[in-house]
Amino acid sequence: MKFVPSITTIPSLAAAMLAALGPLAAAEFQPVKDREYREYVNPSNPVAGKAVVGAVVLAAAPDAARQNQLSVFLPKPLTGQLHLEISSADGKFRGEGTFQGNSNGNEWVTLPLLPAGASNQRPADARALAVSVSDGSGASVFVSNWGAPPAEAQAPLTQTLRVFVNSRRGEMYWSNGSSPSQRCTSLGTTAAVRFDAVCDVPLTQLGKDGTLRLIRRDGFDTETQTFSVAR
Repeated sequence: MKFVPSITTIPSLAAAMLAALGPLAAAEFQPVKDREYREYVNPSNPVAGKAVVGAVVLAAAPDAARQNQLSVFLPKPLTGQLHLEISSADGKFRGEGTFQGNSNGNEWVTLPLLPAGASNQRPADARALAVSVSDGSGASVFVSNWGAPPAEAQAPLTQTLRVFVNSRRGEMYWSNGSSPSQRCTSLGTTAAVRFDAVCDVPLTQLGKDGTLRLIRRDGFDTETQTFSVAR
């Protein structure tokens, strides 16, 4: 599987966190007819050659994935569709749906999932599910949060971004470019097909220009990928 040198840009995360200090009302994007959110167990899962599989604000509650909605921060105006994919590391669970709506930008919007309690097959542990929300082009993955937008009382720079990555069973590290690299956490399982490691990045450790670098080491071979957390 090829390590893609530039795969995903995660936009305006700092702005997203600052937005948590303002009003929490969020516009709701509506399911697209015949493409509503659905969940699958043991689906056919062709493995895409992506290094960054998803990005989500690290949930405080381990069972946060039982929420019936997902919040997504849109840094720029958007009129159109958002595609959601939720996947477990082993590929045995996948949720997919497409949503239509309008946003003026610089705000959180919500995506309605299944009614509360309607699904008993989605893993409850949000730490085990990669969340990817993209626009129609698929060029960007937006920052998401399980449930409502981050609480108003939460300090924006004390939160943590969890990045789900496919290291191809190498050793994955992240760096802000000025401090020593930090090792990502391997899931330690040979059953992983969608992602096999997570990188927890405190927002206080973003580089000055908002960039983060993934570093994959496999023996004497080292590969890097830089992605941007725009401010």
